[in-house]
Amino acid sequence: MDRYCLNKTPQASGAHIVHRSECEWLPYPKNRIDLGVLDTDMAAITAARRHRGRVNGCYFCLPTCFEP
Repeated sequence: MDRYCLNKTPQASGAHIVHRSECEWLPYPKNRIDLGVLDTDMAAITAARRHRGRVNGCYFCLPTCFEP
């Protein structure tokens, strides 16, 4: 189980990026929404969609959930 967060600032594509808490590409704390500790990466994506409709996994820490 890992802790996840969501970037409040969207990318150029309009998607908000979901990160694991240990990712080196985390946004600044004021630009994050804590999603809590979750069982799977997909659970984090689902939780993030409750906050922002369009989300994507981080290319570096959630590669299985990243959509180019």
